Amino acid sequence: MNKVVVKEGWLPVKENECLVDTVYMELTGHKIGDKIKFKSGNDTELKDILNEEEYTITGSGVTSYYLSRTKGNSSIGNGLLSGFVILPEEAFSMEVYSEIYFTVTDALELMSYGDEYQEKVDAVTERIENELQDVRIEARYN
Repeated sequence: MNKVVVKEGWLPVKENECLVDTVYMELTGHKIGDKIKFKSGNDTELKDILNEEEYTITGSGVTSYYLSRTKGNSSIGNGLLSGFVILPEEAFSMEVYSEIYFTVTDALELMSYGDEYQEKVDAVTERIENELQDVRIEARYN
């Protein structure tokens, strides 16, 4: 799920390497071997999230997570997401995961924008929020 398809180069293997969105490469003119520098866009120190500020581009790719050139919105920067970056797990200084993706049993056969699909996903989401959320929050805190 949400796997990256490498279009050029390779996935990062060292903690100071990254793979970037092919659209980002087109928009910026960056090439494999170039370095990109990150900075925090809010009150959180970058070192609280990442071990490094600068990463070497090892490749470019696409993912089904973003189906169009428009990637979504953000509360930092100009508010628009224009690309994605893939970093190896070792690049992160965070002690916990901040997102989770899951599949819902029997949902793959359904039309993803249909009512039956949405009802099935909503039921699982509700169960997670009502039955598992407090347990997982406590486990994450501990």
